[in-house]
Amino acid sequence: MDEYKKHMARKMQSRLEKEKCKQVCKSDPSVAAVAFDLQQVLCCPKINVSALYYKRKLSTYDLTVYNLGDKSVICYTWHEGIAGRGSCEIATCLSKYVQTLPQTVRKLVFFSDTCGGQNRNQNFSAMCLHTVTDYSTNIECIEHLYFESGHSQMECDSVHSAIENACRHQNIYAPTDYYSVVRSARRNSPYEAVVMGTEMFSDYRSLSQILLKNKTKATDGNVVNWLKVKWFKYERQNPTTIFYKYDYTEEFRMIDVTCERRGRKAAAKGPKIRPLYTEPPKISAAKHADLLSLCKERAIPSDYHPFYEALIHDVSVKDTLPEADVDDDDADVVE
Repeated sequence: MDEYKKHMARKMQSRLEKEKCKQVCKSDPSVAAVAFDLQQVLCCPKINVSALYYKRKLSTYDLTVYNLGDKSVICYTWHEGIAGRGSCEIATCLSKYVQTLPQTVRKLVFFSDTCGGQNRNQNFSAMCLHTVTDYSTNIECIEHLYFESGHSQMECDSVHSAIENACRHQNIYAPTDYYSVVRSARRNSPYEAVVMGTEMFSDYRSLSQILLKNKTKATDGNVVNWLKVKWFKYERQNPTTIFYKYDYTEEFRMIDVTCERRGRKAAAKGPKIRPLYTEPPKISAAKHADLLSLCKERAIPSDYHPFYEALIHDVSVKDTLPEADVDDDDADVVE
């Protein structure tokens, strides 16, 4: 019962922090607050054909970024033949979003769920630290707050619901159809759909290995448990420090990321971010065969055939069901 009460208190505190930030960013142009979330996998084609039930489908992804101040929405969309949906892909989309913010914004606050494989890991932190230390942007501080596990309801949910309702009675033959649905899902202030290409994704895993020499030892000597962190903060005036909290109401603790395990400090450098992919990822040969069979049976119109025929595939690629997002404190840390 004691743990349950603490759990519910953290739920209420996280929502309170979001409401406070929402009011601040509405009145202060130097502060922006956004909630972001990856929508559940959108499968295509989505058509009323009985044979489709037994066929493997192409996965389409949508990362929704909702501005809590002006209620604008940008959806970063791509499919599995373009990229995966790991931490580097999520970090790239948020880095792209930073570039869309007005020049007046100096502080950016993120709100998200606790999915360790996507946004609560060292790759995402490397992106945030690089953003505040990169003088090509005006962002001087980034804070990232996580909702309590199991209670991550946010404005992005309404966006996902609108998209699902908009395509409920429509035939979806290819990912481009989903992109069109996103743009038309809200009549007033339509959602913006940014179609991502393979070459647009950045390798923040390599960047984290350069920037975060120390990932596990706090300045107070304790081991950092990344999957228990509820609040991260990154500041331009402290380019080698990550601030973090395990609870919303406690004081910030610190990680000196330049500290080597032997006590030496690495020289601060401006590392170049490399592309995440050298070529588009392959889908399984079995999935490709299923998609082509739907084309052959004319379940998919001929206009879409070139898209499916051009998908890169390989027999060595293992086909798996789309994995659910992990919103769980017991998730594995992804470096």
